[in-house]
Amino acid sequence: MGRPVAFIRNMNEYLTIMLKNGESCVLLCNGKEFLKLNYDISMEHDEKVEVIDFLPSKGLMATGDADGLIKIWNAKKELIREVKFNEEISSVTFINVKGDLIVGHHGQLSKIAMEDYSCGLRLLIHKDEINEFKDQALPISETFFIEMKEKTLHRDEPSVHKKQKKKVKREVNNMQIN
Repeated sequence: MGRPVAFIRNMNEYLTIMLKNGESCVLLCNGKEFLKLNYDISMEHDEKVEVIDFLPSKGLMATGDADGLIKIWNAKKELIREVKFNEEISSVTFINVKGDLIVGHHGQLSKIAMEDYSCGLRLLIHKDEINEFKDQALPISETFFIEMKEKTLHRDEPSVHKKQKKKVKREVNNMQIN
């Protein structure tokens, strides 16, 4: 049996844990303890997350999955954009401070310019919004990591976020890349 965690990455005081079943968790470290940030999980990946990268200066995160879907998130883990490729994603990285991305897929590299995925959206989040988001964080329980492991061990069962996704109307701008 494989390990349930696909990636653990940090960005400033945030710790992102990506599970192999596509679910994730963002924790805030306040210097004394980890706090679980509350965010909408309905936009999580349906498939295994293969790659992840952060751009701390803009508070952006990019994730890519086995189905060829790139998702770009802001610091509050709000989905900014989905970009669909026809093949599995092998790598994703922010290539500059502006936020341009390079995506590796099927032996090719594709560039996604920040202007193309932002579509005039406000990417940077005001400090007050971030502080309000952090204030809603809750301490994690002693069983938190055991519960995460259990979720992954039962990945044959539909996860909660996949059930919820069917009910959510997607209001995210999507791009298709061939």
